[in-house]
Amino acid sequence: MVQRGEPWFGLPLSEANRINILSPHPYNPGRWILLYYQYGLGFYLSECFSHLANHDIKRSDFLEYVIHHIVTIALIVFSHCSYEHRFGVYVLFIHDASDIMLAVSKALSYVVKAAEAREQRAARNGGKGAAPAGPPACRLYRLVFSSTTVLLSFVVFVALFVFFRLICLPFLALASVGLAVKIRTFTVCTWVLVVLLQVVLQGLHLYWFALIVKLAIRALLGGPLDDIRSEDDEEDF
Repeated sequence: MVQRGEPWFGLPLSEANRINILSPHPYNPGRWILLYYQYGLGFYLSECFSHLANHDIKRSDFLEYVIHHIVTIALIVFSHCSYEHRFGVYVLFIHDASDIMLAVSKALSYVVKAAEAREQRAARNGGKGAAPAGPPACRLYRLVFSSTTVLLSFVVFVALFVFFRLICLPFLALASVGLAVKIRTFTVCTWVLVVLLQVVLQGLHLYWFALIVKLAIRALLGGPLDDIRSEDDEEDF
């Protein structure tokens, strides 16, 4: 809603979008863009604090996640100080658009795994005076919280991740490097944004895409759609 209808917004960016995202400069952001910036800054600060506070949870990409959040916070700050708000708000949207399905997919997976664990525990304790696992789930519940739904949500997440982070984001980088040098003079803050976006963020996105491909291959071979970053022991649901 913040960017819809703006001449500098496109998925992916066209040449006209790339020109409008760079000029005129400096850009005076509207109230809603500034509110979106405040939301983004608050969200990534809380995420960074959450990861650091829960450092005892073993994940193979713990350091990469912390770097990603710090870089995103730096991108928000530098783009705000250099009046590159169109640049920054586009990057925030790209991240939010794919993160929604990631959260949905993980939530569905956790619920399904918890239900399966309860059923297995009830089966193991059957006939031993154990308490029942709970009332039988209705048909709608079984339809929504099923392994098929988890798989479909994962497929949608992969498609969104590839489109937004590996297609749309590089088009923004092309605007910054290939076109901006012809339109206006770069400041130090602008060059910092280019390095943060194209080198650090894109490198992390490629790393996570490799993990996604690994998980997809495992699922095709009949393995579970578990979070391959996690090395936690099995939780007692």
